[in-house]
Amino acid sequence: SCGVVPLRITRSTLGIGILLILLVTGAGISGLMARAGTTVDSTPDIGRMMATIRHFSENEAGEPISRFAYRVEMDALEDDLRARMADAVGVRGTALLWPFPSRHPPGSWDPATAACGGLDPASVAHSHPTTWPAGGDIPYRSTFQNVIGRLPGTNPGQGKYVVCSHFDAIGARTPDWRGWIDVAPGADDNLSGTAAVLELARLLAAEPPLPFDLEFVCFDGEELGLWGSDTLAHAERAAGAPILGVFNMDMIGYNPRLDSLVVMTNRSSWYLGNYVQETEALTPQPDLTFRLMIDNLLNSDHGPYWSAGYPGLLMIESLQIVKHNPQYHQVIDRASTISRDGRLMGKAANIYLKTLRRLAAAASTTPELRVGETDMIVSVNGAIESRIATPGDLVTLDGGIFNTGGDTGGAPINVSFHLIDNAGARHFLEASTVTTPIRTGGHLRVPFERVATTDDIGAMTIEMEVDDGTRVVTARRAIPVRGTMSQVVNHYLTPNPVRVIESAYLNYELSTDASVRVTLFDMHGDELGRAYYNYTVG
Repeated sequence: SCGVVPLRITRSTLGIGILLILLVTGAGISGLMARAGTTVDSTPDIGRMMATIRHFSENEAGEPISRFAYRVEMDALEDDLRARMADAVGVRGTALLWPFPSRHPPGSWDPATAACGGLDPASVAHSHPTTWPAGGDIPYRSTFQNVIGRLPGTNPGQGKYVVCSHFDAIGARTPDWRGWIDVAPGADDNLSGTAAVLELARLLAAEPPLPFDLEFVCFDGEELGLWGSDTLAHAERAAGAPILGVFNMDMIGYNPRLDSLVVMTNRSSWYLGNYVQETEALTPQPDLTFRLMIDNLLNSDHGPYWSAGYPGLLMIESLQIVKHNPQYHQVIDRASTISRDGRLMGKAANIYLKTLRRLAAAASTTPELRVGETDMIVSVNGAIESRIATPGDLVTLDGGIFNTGGDTGGAPINVSFHLIDNAGARHFLEASTVTTPIRTGGHLRVPFERVATTDDIGAMTIEMEVDDGTRVVTARRAIPVRGTMSQVVNHYLTPNPVRVIESAYLNYELSTDASVRVTLFDMHGDELGRAYYNYTVG
């Protein structure tokens, strides 16, 4: 069984933090938390970023304009954006328009039946249809354009990181909004991300080249169903492009209460999210709450890259965006609504900036290989991330190796897998030697298969050991195996300790169906309350 439990507790003592204990067999909770301190100012120029937002959301009279993707005015706006991208990447880089055809004419597109960006239409919940006047009196675009800036790295073939946002906007949550005539300024959604992409391009172009290529992309057609990112991501996959990671930013400028950001990842990209979170914790920015969350939310431009098999992250101000931002997809999403003159989006850009700089600095060091429980992807009988196995099922584990140091250069890396039985004893299963080079910032998966047996009932725990000749690193992943006694197999709380109870999520996996008792304690060990849940397998 599995559960994701949102916690809603009200008590004055919550300000000092909460620890949670999950009891089915008495197991404790471990988790992750990143809370920024007060040591580092943001490097990006938020004044320049705010000027970018005003430039592309207002006319010279300060009135809002539209960046709805079907509008013919977008061609000129994207020409302007390409010119600004060229200025950002400078003489060392290149900037170009990447055209692609519309998938539907306006008025014929229905999110209930259309293939939105190659995804399940139901997953693209933020997309909206638009009815265009009949008769052809009002022209619309049939070709859209992504804007791309490129900075070459020092090592050809090293791979590239993609820093991206979407440029188009929509106002369809405004009552009676008409896409062909009404404005869609999209200051937060998503000029905040676009301004950050341009600023990162400018800053990194002014520094010595990084060991990997950088690509800065502003997508078109995101609000119609991720058209620009879906077209480009799958073209990259077809060409075998070596994309090391995708850093997407979508709505990073609005939070009236505090500077708070979420970086969302799926399990396959969790290792990259961990590295970003760790980087921010090394030099924390003042008064910033930064959370890493795992979710399979696809409705932004990281989604098509996930579908194409590339790792990626989404940085966003909140995952409950409709409740969080009253300007979302409305004509009132103006530059004046960006919080604290752009301070939050400056901090968001700085997180990715510090991450790329840290990876670049590591290129001149010896390899530093990392493994982790969250980077061991499990499938049962071919179903990825199936929660429960039974004796006789084929369990496949794809163990990830992430290199945060210098290039391995093809030097042999010994990888072995071991079974940790229910008594804690370690049993060798198999080993292999990897000679594929793992570049700086690169990632490699090593597969392992085993059939679950009755001896594994409760949990089959596999340990992965990686030895590059200089150091040995290990990680373990427990796979629930159905039996007669229920056990807590995997569990984590995010964030942990809890300081804002509304944002806390308790995640757990059980070996069998069972009722669950969640007990909350304050930091002094005093019990705050209990809750009971009854979830079934699947």
